[in-house]
Amino acid sequence: MRAIRVAKQCGIERVVLVEPSKQMVGGESVDHAEIWPIRAETLAQRCTPSVKTAAPDRLVEQRSTNFAEAKEEYRACGPGTEDGCPHTIAERFDVVTCLWNVLGHIVNAEDRTALLGAVSRLLPPTGRFFLDVNHRYNLRSYGVLPSSARWIRDLFFPDERNGDVRAQWSLDDSSISTYGHVFTNREIMRLAEFSGLEFQEKIVIDYETGRVRRFPFQGNLLYVFRRSSRIDSSSAPQTS
Repeated sequence: MRAIRVAKQCGIERVVLVEPSKQMVGGESVDHAEIWPIRAETLAQRCTPSVKTAAPDRLVEQRSTNFAEAKEEYRACGPGTEDGCPHTIAERFDVVTCLWNVLGHIVNAEDRTALLGAVSRLLPPTGRFFLDVNHRYNLRSYGVLPSSARWIRDLFFPDERNGDVRAQWSLDDSSISTYGHVFTNREIMRLAEFSGLEFQEKIVIDYETGRVRRFPFQGNLLYVFRRSSRIDSSSAPQTS
């Protein structure tokens, strides 16, 4: 609800909620604001790559990527278009949220990059994107030994798939399971950089108590991003 409260305080007029809960959509309202709830898969699928790009786990060889080119690789789609994906988009939103580890339910790095690239295209230069993810080294949630094992594995055998997990629980006589991904701070920073997002703030939150914590291993990670200033400067008119 942090993003909604910020919207109220700042007089924000347009908010995109990625995978919002019923409480977020109906529990709080923003006076005179336009709120767009949307599924993460829908937002990601409405991005058509104009250039085939490598997954973020292979970005070591692509550090020279020009942000003027990167911003055109994914095109966010606005409403009311015939093909669902115009070359440019007039719609901009002051706040976009993607909370409760929704990003972790996007199955692969390419689609996560597409989703975040779409978000960056929806933001004006002054807009903000709120993203929270499950932290891979959260000692409070996963315990000391499993978190330490994950850290050692990432250190010696780095792979984007190291964060893939399978959650499973029982319901009556049946068993339900779902895919998920838990992130490191470095992974999020790399995804954000390649997607045209610029870091503003990181907050560590203990999901069980709702308290803000000092150290990353004490909770999950809430980020505030803005649209990359390098993309905005590269698209500004050049004067001699």
